[in-house]
Amino acid sequence: LLKEKLEELGLLNNKFKKAIDLGCGTGLAGAQFKAFVNYFVGIDLSSKMLVEARKKKIYDKLFVNEILDGLEEINTNFELFIATDVFVYIGDLSSLFECIYRYSENGAFFIFSTEHCEKGNFVLNPTGRYAHSENYITSISRSFGFQLINFSRIKLRKEHNNWIIGALYILKKI
Repeated sequence: LLKEKLEELGLLNNKFKKAIDLGCGTGLAGAQFKAFVNYFVGIDLSSKMLVEARKKKIYDKLFVNEILDGLEEINTNFELFIATDVFVYIGDLSSLFECIYRYSENGAFFIFSTEHCEKGNFVLNPTGRYAHSENYITSISRSFGFQLINFSRIKLRKEHNNWIIGALYILKKI
């Protein structure tokens, strides 16, 4: 869905020199973006997930690490940051946004999905997953030098036959 949204907005016309897939898992999102990236890095906490990602030959380099420590270890600037189904494990995103800003090229894109909530900043749902509000994401985006290019509500996934409402965000470093 993020790739389709970028295509729709005309933002996939050129290849990104360097991109990173945060919480890449087995490479489901990475597979969608591989053709649009010259040098692709994946990072995930699970070495078992990365074994599966390595088999798919999506990424040029894979790191077993937590996102903030991993970005510090890699110590490289990127033009594209991808995070799908990652922020459901993190409530307060400020440290992450600050770190991504530090390691992003001017004009870099930061694209991600969230579970969506209407009120407050974020909430820990009974499922053990965090949901974030559009107001919260917009506010911290501005605070850390990102411009909101696109926000879309989506049906993210089904749980007990009910749709979990999510959101897609496309941010650009200004």
